[in-house]
Amino acid sequence: MKLGSPRYKLCFTEGGCHVMDQGKIVEQGKHEELVARNGIYNGLWQVQSGTLAANK
Repeated sequence: MKLGSPRYKLCFTEGGCHVMDQGKIVEQGKHEELVARNGIYNGLWQVQSGTLAANK
């Protein structure tokens, strides 16, 4: 799975995902945890998976 934008970077590791904003880790955890937080990762995930359009 690839998610990305010019501003945010995602790094997937065995322990989960790290979301970086301007070179700093701003969110980290497993996919389910990050989606539940409704943060940057959740927004990127909704766009990537197509659920953002379905929710509007």
